[in-house]
Amino acid sequence: MEKAQFKTKKAILFCLLSFIGLNLILQVYFKSLTLDEQMHIAAGLSYLKDWKISINVEHPPLVKVISSIFPYLANEISLPSYNDFKPYKGWSLLLWSIDSIKTNFSNLDLLTFETRIFPILLTLILGYLIYKAAKELFGEVVGLIALFIYCFEPTFLGHGKLVHTDVPSALFYFWYFYTLYKIYNKPCYKGFIYLSIIFGLAIVTKFSMLILVPTYLFVVVNIIFKKDWKRYCKILPLMAFIPWFIIATLYFFRISRLSENEARLLIKWLYLPTECTTYLNYFFRYIPIYLPPAFLKGIDMVWEHNHLGHFAYLLGHHSQKGWWYYFPVALCLKENLLILVVFFLGLVYALIKVLKDKKFLFIIFPIFYYSMFAFTSHINIGIRHYLPVFPFLIIGASIFLERIFNRGNWPRLAILIFLFLIAFETVRTFPHYISYFNQLVGENGWRMLSDSNTEWGQDIKELARFCHRKNIKFLQVYALNAWLLPYYGIGISLFRPIKASFMETPGNNKKLFLLLEGENKEAAHYLALGTSCLTLPPQALLPLINFAKYQQIERVISEFRSKEPWAKVGKTIFLYKIK
Repeated sequence: MEKAQFKTKKAILFCLLSFIGLNLILQVYFKSLTLDEQMHIAAGLSYLKDWKISINVEHPPLVKVISSIFPYLANEISLPSYNDFKPYKGWSLLLWSIDSIKTNFSNLDLLTFETRIFPILLTLILGYLIYKAAKELFGEVVGLIALFIYCFEPTFLGHGKLVHTDVPSALFYFWYFYTLYKIYNKPCYKGFIYLSIIFGLAIVTKFSMLILVPTYLFVVVNIIFKKDWKRYCKILPLMAFIPWFIIATLYFFRISRLSENEARLLIKWLYLPTECTTYLNYFFRYIPIYLPPAFLKGIDMVWEHNHLGHFAYLLGHHSQKGWWYYFPVALCLKENLLILVVFFLGLVYALIKVLKDKKFLFIIFPIFYYSMFAFTSHINIGIRHYLPVFPFLIIGASIFLERIFNRGNWPRLAILIFLFLIAFETVRTFPHYISYFNQLVGENGWRMLSDSNTEWGQDIKELARFCHRKNIKFLQVYALNAWLLPYYGIGISLFRPIKASFMETPGNNKKLFLLLEGENKEAAHYLALGTSCLTLPPQALLPLINFAKYQQIERVISEFRSKEPWAKVGKTIFLYKIK
């Protein structure tokens, strides 16, 4: 009997992981590269080719490097000079990455598949870790329910295949606290080493994971002040060396000694009084610390980005600095309604139980700790930035459902029906997970959120298929990643008001148009507008154009917002007939 139950549980585990793996792979066929992916791929190729990190340093290198391994090994890579694109301020990285991909790859679908292999593997690892942690702390049934919810959660399905830092950072954030909980209950050398490795990997995955530094330092201080401190103090040098070694390795050991410049950066990042500069200079003078300059530059770029803010859109309003309530609202709009309900109930249940059972602290603390930083962030561009708390919400929801599941046959049947409805909604949505909005919002979601919540360039491939079916050979476009359309046999020109504005800006416009439009020139009778381009102000997407031109473009765009499109393609691109 027990053997049969064991086999059944393993079969369920295998089926769930197979489902999410197959789902992500199939999405690669249906969905095109997203806006940020092309920049990460091109940057990763440059890292492997030149063994140095000087491009796209705002994001750490781990995901970019591992995702670019297969195309790098399979092709003779020749990259354009990044300096040639520096005059295109705000667009230099984008145009350089487009030129890099066009120069080296004719089969874009193969490139997309090769680069997404490792992100998909990391998504599978996160699923297994959620199951393992939930099972270990709260039992087998909780583990299986948690994995089930994870496998049918639309945000993970949408972003789990992408060459980006969001799901990998969620993986290492969860893994870090899972390991921390284990060594809290049973300290051992192996546990501290694992924690150091995971901490180092988290830092080179996404700079927002630097929020783990205080918790890591707390572990170090706790070791020093333990009663049996002599037993564990031997591990402290390794706990300093391992993260440093991981960082240095991923930056190809291009390191330099910290000095007065770095002291000023630390003062700025930590909002310390300027008087502290003297003490830091003294510290760095007598205690040599070596770190990659590109690593520090990346942190500074993220700090500046957050300090200045990022054009954001929420419920019809624009903001440069964002809103503290952005992520709670985005979660309520984008999460499957059934999952959202049990997220809330599971969190309430964990808060009630945490005083009696310290295991619930494993759920509560990481959620509130990350939320404290997320809610004060000025970069409100997608629910994906809130993904690190999702695994903990999933486990909390699973505990709540398991308690009902064990109350008898009828509650058990109700939970099974509940889980079936979650799965049905997810399967019904395939493959439009990035642009998914829950049952209360539906098709109007693009009017409430923008950027990576809706259109992020993922539907360009579907637009090309639609055009081929309708025998449309040429389009005017104002959509993210429209430059991909010529790869799929559709000629394009930029939306007329935008092209006219670019023509009047100084610089090599011929090169810009060649990269964005390609060679083909015909009369366009259709206009494709992406939903992000409909909602975000022109200055958020077109940094090369002056304010007067922004206003002209905005007036034209506003006319299309109220028009009914001739066709809707892939949830995020609207097609209009034009003269």
